[in-house]
Amino acid sequence: TTTGTRVLETLLPRRGRSLLTPLVILALLLTGCELPSSGSGSSGSSTTGSDTGSGTTGVPDLTCTSSPDDALFANQWHLINTGQNGAVAGEDANVTPVWANCVDGTGVRIALVDDGLELAHEDLTANVILGESKNYLDGSDDPSTGEHGTAAAGIAAAVGNNALGVAGIAPHAELVGFNAVYTGQEADLADGLSSGLQTVAVSNNSWGPVDGTGALDAPPALLADAVATGVTEGRGGLGIVYVWAGGNGGDAYDPARYDNVNYDGYASSPYVMAICAVGDVGERAWYSERGASLTVCAPSEGDSGQAITTVDRTGILGYNHGSNGSDYDDANYTNIFNGTSAAAPLAAGVAALVLQANPALSWRDVRLVMAQSARMNSPLDSDWTVNGAGFAFNPNFGFGVVDGEAAVALAQTWSVVPTLVEFESGLSTVNTPIDLSTGYTVENTISVSASGIDSIEYVVITFSASDHPYLGDLEVRLTHVDGGMSVLLAEEHLCSGDYYELDDPYYPCGPSYNAWAFGAMGFMGEAADGAWTLEVIDRWPTLDSGTFESWQIRFLGH
Repeated sequence: TTTGTRVLETLLPRRGRSLLTPLVILALLLTGCELPSSGSGSSGSSTTGSDTGSGTTGVPDLTCTSSPDDALFANQWHLINTGQNGAVAGEDANVTPVWANCVDGTGVRIALVDDGLELAHEDLTANVILGESKNYLDGSDDPSTGEHGTAAAGIAAAVGNNALGVAGIAPHAELVGFNAVYTGQEADLADGLSSGLQTVAVSNNSWGPVDGTGALDAPPALLADAVATGVTEGRGGLGIVYVWAGGNGGDAYDPARYDNVNYDGYASSPYVMAICAVGDVGERAWYSERGASLTVCAPSEGDSGQAITTVDRTGILGYNHGSNGSDYDDANYTNIFNGTSAAAPLAAGVAALVLQANPALSWRDVRLVMAQSARMNSPLDSDWTVNGAGFAFNPNFGFGVVDGEAAVALAQTWSVVPTLVEFESGLSTVNTPIDLSTGYTVENTISVSASGIDSIEYVVITFSASDHPYLGDLEVRLTHVDGGMSVLLAEEHLCSGDYYELDDPYYPCGPSYNAWAFGAMGFMGEAADGAWTLEVIDRWPTLDSGTFESWQIRFLGH
């Protein structure tokens, strides 16, 4: 069988139909991952050498430096934002200070599960580990089939200080690729997620369900099991760090028409980090999905139209094929890569820096380190809330924007967390109509005691209202009565079968909530014991009605 995926082979316009080729539609069942770029980035050639660094084009200089000689480095505002093209200085990933201390990803392997990885690209090949990748189309170990994964790899770990093109976030990390998204086969995707079980440290996944439908989409059991295997058995039991794009189904211009990351069972898994996107001024990218399961955001294209400069397929095989006059003269690079597809590998690169700084960290430690070291952006945003453990969380940004320097500093002094404790409440059977008789609002409280969890790492809420015909009518909120934190798990929204054609405001959302698993990161650090209340509101009760049937709550923590 095949699974619908979010990766793009071509960029989508902000409004209008996809430009996907029939081949891509057939092979990948793809829809929007990349968003439009206005092409505001500077153009020019990347073939210019430098009289600093290696002095030999293509040969990396291993000297530790925060100012590499890569030809397009000055255009990589996500690395150092000096206010390029109207950006806000300082709104970047703040990684260059750790490069000067030789924290550059050395010895840490990043896997790209994507549509391909061009192993011989001039600005990637020195970091590629030959013989460790997979091509699921022909059974070879060369997955050089797609531009999307190649561009993502460049953000994470393009070779730094080699007088060519760009530098990655972790410029000396190791790279392998699994082009399972190109085939879309469940077995291939599961294999890509669990390949290199003992050698892969970070798995980047810039893909997922189709965006913009407002419907629920959970991963097949085979894929969920692969991720569970990765976190329990990977890296000698420390676990693979799974980084997942949070999705491009949001719409800041029309908030009623958007996806939420919690409708995506891939990115809201308790075993992954869901990554959102902010633009070059530090505000939410218009397409970036909100949600309680977000961990952190990372820079990508925002409203200004300034996208990410990264590597592209060699020659005219990629995004830069000569038709976009504002792109680089050297077609091996592009300045139009964007979406949460770009934000995710940026976060994956930071995870690699964290693991180089402290290789003893488990996947759980890495997620906690990146969350607790994140920088609060957009501090005046009204959705920031401080939880009972003192951590600020925002459904637009998770815990904030990744901060490489702060993450590495925290990792270096971090004490690894104790053995994972999981606690699940009993099922609370509510069976109460959400109608006029209840004021269209139903609440139910579960009291948790003796959980053994003093510090929550993640919360999973399983909710059923399966007889409600239109799930987009329902607002679902979880409140930790004793901790004081409250998060929206589901928001009132319209559903559509085609994100780019929302002519029918009553397009069916598909199956309603039937033991659907929401995720929540915002309670990080709080104790699990206490009263937890789930509130369900029908925001459009005149159209249809249903029942709050049941729910239960599960905690992961220590």
